[in-house]
Amino acid sequence: MWVSASSRSELPSVLRHRVTVKVADEPGELSTDTPGVSVDRKPLIVIAPPRRGGNWVAENGPSNSSFHRRAILPINGKSHIGQKFAIDWAQIYPDGAWYRGDQRHNQDYLSYGQPVYAVADGTITELKDGIPENTPGPTSRAVEITLETLAGNHVIERIEDGVYATFAHLRPGSLRVKLGDRVHRGQVLGLLGNSGNSDAHIYTFKYVMRIPCWRARAFHMPSHPLT
Repeated sequence: MWVSASSRSELPSVLRHRVTVKVADEPGELSTDTPGVSVDRKPLIVIAPPRRGGNWVAENGPSNSSFHRRAILPINGKSHIGQKFAIDWAQIYPDGAWYRGDQRHNQDYLSYGQPVYAVADGTITELKDGIPENTPGPTSRAVEITLETLAGNHVIERIEDGVYATFAHLRPGSLRVKLGDRVHRGQVLGLLGNSGNSDAHIYTFKYVMRIPCWRARAFHMPSHPLT
């Protein structure tokens, strides 16, 4: 369902749905009301591409069939979909190939080692380095995958109150920033790698609201050409 409004002031503060069904020959109808969902009226933040160059493919996300959108994480007795709008970006050659040479070597993938850029001005609020890289493949992980290692070597940037960007699966030793650094749009944060829950040359970008961790609710990344 799509609801149009000519201005943000016309948007409702809360949305609720009422579902009504008629069961076979039973008299009357059955109805139920869903819990209310708050509507955020803040203007959309426009961000820059986290990558450069052409032929970048959104290999996983953010469609309804994406593993990210269905990745439910139980934390402290509650379920969270912290990767709901995360996107795995992979660069491919003109013929559609992801690598040249040996598919078991990270350095043979086109994406590997390429710079990752800040999408806006902000402050580095979290980072992790030192996680060894995986050998490319769906089951080869260099470390046990936990909440601490899921994103591999990563950087989290606070763009404004309650708004964060996460850059995951980076190359160990490649981070160009420190905790608390003030960074600017287009600044290099690190190099693309294959750490954490990553198959090969995949780089994940996630745009989140509220809190900078894997239990955060993720919001969409505005569409930009990766050039």
